[in-house]
Amino acid sequence: MIKQNRIAAFWFGLFLSVILVQTTSARSFSPGADFVEKPLTIRSKIKEGTEYCLLSYNELSLQVVISSISSYENSNVAGLRLLKNAQPISEWFYTAAGYPENEFKLFYSESLKSYYLIQSLDVDEWEKYDVYYIESNKVTFEGTYEPVSKQAYVFYESPAWYYRDSHTTLSREGNKTRFTYVDDHEKEVLEFLKYVANEKPDTEEEAVDEQQRTEYLKPLTSKLSTFDWEKGFVPQYVYNISFDFNEDNKKEAFEINWQKRSIKPLNVSAQQLRKDDHYKDNIVFKGDTLLILGPDYGRGPDEIQGTYKFTISKNYNVALLSAYTDFRFTNSSFQLKKYGNEVTCFGSEDYFLYNGANAIRLEDFTFDRFDKRDKQYDYGRRYTLNGLYEIVLKKEGTTNSIFNSCSPLPNTKELDMLVKSNPVTVKNVQKYNDMAFYFQGIVSEFESLRYELFQCSLFLLHKVLNAFPDRIVAWLNFGDVRWESAAIYKSYDKQAFDAYNKYLELMKAQGKDMNKVPARVYQRLEEYKKDKNINGKK
Repeated sequence: MIKQNRIAAFWFGLFLSVILVQTTSARSFSPGADFVEKPLTIRSKIKEGTEYCLLSYNELSLQVVISSISSYENSNVAGLRLLKNAQPISEWFYTAAGYPENEFKLFYSESLKSYYLIQSLDVDEWEKYDVYYIESNKVTFEGTYEPVSKQAYVFYESPAWYYRDSHTTLSREGNKTRFTYVDDHEKEVLEFLKYVANEKPDTEEEAVDEQQRTEYLKPLTSKLSTFDWEKGFVPQYVYNISFDFNEDNKKEAFEINWQKRSIKPLNVSAQQLRKDDHYKDNIVFKGDTLLILGPDYGRGPDEIQGTYKFTISKNYNVALLSAYTDFRFTNSSFQLKKYGNEVTCFGSEDYFLYNGANAIRLEDFTFDRFDKRDKQYDYGRRYTLNGLYEIVLKKEGTTNSIFNSCSPLPNTKELDMLVKSNPVTVKNVQKYNDMAFYFQGIVSEFESLRYELFQCSLFLLHKVLNAFPDRIVAWLNFGDVRWESAAIYKSYDKQAFDAYNKYLELMKAQGKDMNKVPARVYQRLEEYKKDKNINGKK
């Protein structure tokens, strides 16, 4: 999650003092009434350096205006107006740490006919949220909630958190808020408690006087009122961009017009580029997609380039990088070719956008700043189950193997997308289990990839066990992976201990031959018990 500096924390506390919230009187609630998370639709527009964002669900909507603060690096002041049935019911200001659609979640209770709105804060170690309760047209700031520290250290290191197998729950108990994370696999609960901040600024530099604060807030208040929230989200179709396509230290400038599907040169370098047969197709329209080819990498005798695909986002109304392809100029799968002593990879591999809020905008894009490793959880490959199964089980050095230097291991986000599009079923569970087993089994051969291989294996085993909790072999595999990954750090893992016990329990319950239980299972259970007795580990 996003990390917050002390300035941002102070700004939030300072702006909180101007929240225009209508408090409620004592009410009676049905104990334990659960709230279900509801999806917020998004519309966004950037205009003259200010971002306008409208988040909506049924009769509730959030109007957000975000402006940059020139006095503080990487800080943005945001104004928010909350409306119900198009009528304002509350307004406040905060320090924006990211995109609104990533910062806000909405929960609704059908029995209480009320909402919780939670706002993720920018923090140093773990999640922290501001919680608002919305009943009828009244809004109450419930407080800032953070996890119980002793539980948090364990929870955030668990596979459930890493694999996003946890979900947020909110409920009313009496007239109090209960805020938790629930681990969907282990069923562990992480409690959040109300946080009391130190209101005194840490340094004199952070003490901003009332007049300066008012000056920052006035423009936001005005923009919240003057922006046309119904008709103001008109897409931006025209862009002026410049790139150094031929690496001659002279940028070629173009006007891009999506409505006309036109690319107009704006300087002499651009005119010359369009006449050069080698580079004229480096920037072209294909339907409603703008294709931009990156500079030559020059590996081997063939040219290798990246292709970047920009489209106008319907939600964000600007041109975003929707996909990119590594190493163009061949339609085949990845292949390894040897030139002298150098092994070079050729082929193409498509990466697609996961989260529009984190997408790269055309106006901000440059070749030298783009690094797919930094975008691995925003962009990723779309595997088919059969396609990935074939890749994973091929041996090192073969065409399209996961061990090709140019075709990296899938990350957990890519695996998550695969499972969402191909849920674990009776028909395919064996393939998922086989891939998990294979990832774990080759760790000894590829020490440099052991962390990635363990993570891939654990992720798939979590999904298998969520779908089939009585699958015996999966519990054995899960115990092995947890044990072996913990052994890297010369420690013992309770989840491995529990998994082995579950494996033995299911073997007995299903009448399996106990003589087939691997000796390592009993040995590791005894090692764990011995270590627990000596060191008092739980």
